[in-house]
Amino acid sequence: MRSPPLASRRSLAVGLLLLAPIAGCSCENIRNVRVSGVATHQGNPVPGLVIFFQEGEGPRFWCISDAEGKFTLTGEHGVELIPRGNYDVWIAYDPQPADPVSMIMGGPPKDPPGLKQMLAKYGKRDKSPLKVSVNGAMDDVALAFD
Repeated sequence: MRSPPLASRRSLAVGLLLLAPIAGCSCENIRNVRVSGVATHQGNPVPGLVIFFQEGEGPRFWCISDAEGKFTLTGEHGVELIPRGNYDVWIAYDPQPADPVSMIMGGPPKDPPGLKQMLAKYGKRDKSPLKVSVNGAMDDVALAFD
Protein backbone atom coordinates (compact mmCIF):
# COMPACT_ATOMS: atom_id res chain seq x y z
CA MET A 1 0.00 0.00 0.00
CA ARG A 2 1.37 3.40 -0.98
CA SER A 3 1.47 6.33 1.46
CA PRO A 4 -0.46 9.47 0.54
CA PRO A 5 1.43 12.07 -1.46
CA LEU A 6 3.42 14.62 0.54
CA ALA A 7 1.13 17.45 -0.59
CA SER A 8 -1.90 15.63 0.87
CA ARG A 9 -0.19 15.09 4.22
CA ARG A 10 0.89 18.73 4.30
CA SER A 11 -2.67 19.87 3.52
CA LEU A 12 -4.00 17.67 6.31
CA ALA A 13 -1.50 19.11 8.81
CA VAL A 14 -2.36 22.70 7.82
CA GLY A 15 -6.07 21.91 8.08
CA LEU A 16 -5.68 20.48 11.58
CA LEU A 17 -3.73 23.55 12.71
CA LEU A 18 -6.46 25.81 11.36
CA LEU A 19 -9.18 23.80 13.14
CA ALA A 20 -7.41 23.72 16.54
CA PRO A 21 -8.70 27.13 17.73
CA ILE A 22 -12.24 26.22 16.67
CA ALA A 23 -12.05 22.97 18.64
CA GLY A 24 -11.07 24.84 21.80
CA CYS A 25 -7.36 24.16 21.56
CA SER A 26 -5.14 27.19 21.42
CA CYS A 27 -1.69 28.09 22.59
CA GLU A 28 -3.31 30.24 25.30
CA ASN A 29 -5.28 27.29 26.72
CA ILE A 30 -2.22 25.06 26.71
CA ARG A 31 -0.28 27.38 29.00
CA ASN A 32 -3.33 28.11 31.18
CA VAL A 33 -4.42 25.60 33.80
CA ARG A 34 -7.21 24.94 36.29
CA VAL A 35 -6.43 25.61 39.96
CA SER A 36 -8.82 24.48 42.69
CA GLY A 37 -8.65 23.22 46.24
CA VAL A 38 -9.78 23.85 49.80
CA ALA A 39 -9.18 26.78 52.15
CA THR A 40 -8.82 25.82 55.82
CA HIS A 41 -7.98 27.30 59.22
CA GLN A 42 -6.76 24.86 61.87
CA GLY A 43 -8.01 21.97 59.75
CA ASN A 44 -11.54 23.34 59.31
CA PRO A 45 -12.92 24.59 55.98
CA VAL A 46 -13.34 28.37 55.71
CA PRO A 47 -16.34 29.59 53.70
CA GLY A 48 -16.61 33.07 52.23
CA LEU A 49 -12.90 33.73 51.74
CA VAL A 50 -12.06 35.84 48.73
CA ILE A 51 -8.78 34.30 47.58
CA PHE A 52 -6.48 36.34 45.33
CA PHE A 53 -3.58 35.08 43.21
CA GLN A 54 -1.28 37.56 41.44
CA GLU A 55 2.13 37.22 39.82
CA GLY A 56 4.21 40.40 39.74
CA GLU A 57 2.27 43.21 38.09
CA GLY A 58 0.20 40.74 36.06
CA PRO A 59 -3.55 40.24 36.23
CA ARG A 60 -5.21 39.35 39.53
CA PHE A 61 -7.17 36.09 39.66
CA TRP A 62 -9.66 35.40 42.41
CA CYS A 63 -12.48 33.24 43.71
CA ILE A 64 -14.69 32.84 46.78
CA SER A 65 -14.56 29.66 48.85
CA ASP A 66 -17.89 27.86 49.21
CA ALA A 67 -19.53 26.49 52.39
CA GLU A 68 -17.04 23.59 52.40
CA GLY A 69 -14.02 25.85 51.83
CA LYS A 70 -13.70 24.66 48.22
CA PHE A 71 -12.58 27.09 45.54
CA THR A 72 -11.68 27.28 41.85
CA LEU A 73 -9.75 30.29 40.58
CA THR A 74 -11.29 32.24 37.76
CA GLY A 75 -9.28 33.86 35.00
CA GLU A 76 -10.22 36.33 32.31
CA HIS A 77 -13.82 36.35 31.09
CA GLY A 78 -14.89 33.95 33.84
CA VAL A 79 -12.86 31.06 32.44
CA GLU A 80 -11.57 28.68 35.12
CA LEU A 81 -8.02 28.74 33.75
CA ILE A 82 -5.04 30.81 34.84
CA PRO A 83 -1.49 31.07 33.46
CA ARG A 84 1.28 28.99 34.99
CA GLY A 85 3.49 31.03 37.30
CA ASN A 86 4.59 31.90 40.82
CA TYR A 87 1.80 33.68 42.67
CA ASP A 88 1.43 35.82 45.76
CA VAL A 89 -1.71 34.71 47.61
CA TRP A 90 -3.80 36.81 49.97
CA ILE A 91 -7.39 36.93 51.21
CA ALA A 92 -10.37 39.07 52.05
CA TYR A 93 -13.71 38.01 53.51
CA ASP A 94 -17.15 38.11 51.89
CA PRO A 95 -19.78 37.60 54.59
CA GLN A 96 -22.62 37.26 52.10
CA PRO A 97 -24.28 33.85 52.10
CA ALA A 98 -24.28 32.05 48.77
CA ASP A 99 -27.96 31.33 49.30
CA PRO A 100 -30.34 34.26 50.05
CA VAL A 101 -32.73 31.83 51.79
CA SER A 102 -30.01 31.21 54.39
CA MET A 103 -30.04 34.91 55.18
CA ILE A 104 -33.78 34.90 55.77
CA MET A 105 -33.83 31.65 57.76
CA GLY A 106 -30.68 32.02 59.82
CA GLY A 107 -29.91 35.72 59.86
CA PRO A 108 -26.58 37.17 58.85
CA PRO A 109 -23.72 34.69 58.54
CA LYS A 110 -21.32 34.39 61.42
CA ASP A 111 -17.65 35.12 60.86
CA PRO A 112 -15.58 31.94 60.68
CA PRO A 113 -13.46 31.20 63.77
CA GLY A 114 -10.01 32.78 63.51
CA LEU A 115 -11.04 35.30 60.83
CA LYS A 116 -9.29 38.24 62.51
CA GLN A 117 -6.04 36.29 62.78
CA MET A 118 -6.29 35.09 59.18
CA LEU A 119 -6.89 38.61 57.86
CA ALA A 120 -4.08 40.03 60.01
CA LYS A 121 -1.60 37.52 58.56
CA TYR A 122 -2.92 36.98 55.00
CA GLY A 123 -5.17 40.00 54.38
CA LYS A 124 -2.68 42.12 52.41
CA ARG A 125 -0.61 41.10 49.45
CA ASP A 126 2.57 42.75 50.68
CA LYS A 127 2.32 41.05 54.11
CA SER A 128 0.99 37.59 53.23
CA PRO A 129 3.71 34.93 53.45
CA LEU A 130 1.73 32.57 51.22
CA LYS A 131 3.13 31.81 47.74
CA VAL A 132 1.89 29.19 45.29
CA SER A 133 3.80 27.92 42.27
CA VAL A 134 1.45 26.83 39.49
CA ASN A 135 3.31 24.53 37.09
CA GLY A 136 0.34 22.59 35.81
CA ALA A 137 -3.29 21.82 36.58
CA MET A 138 -3.86 21.66 40.33
CA ASP A 139 -7.12 20.25 41.67
CA ASP A 140 -6.05 19.64 45.26
CA VAL A 141 -4.44 22.86 46.47
CA ALA A 142 -4.56 22.97 50.26
CA LEU A 143 -4.47 26.58 51.41
CA ALA A 144 -4.01 26.45 55.19
CA PHE A 145 -4.53 29.91 56.67
CA ASP A 146 -3.13 29.08 60.13
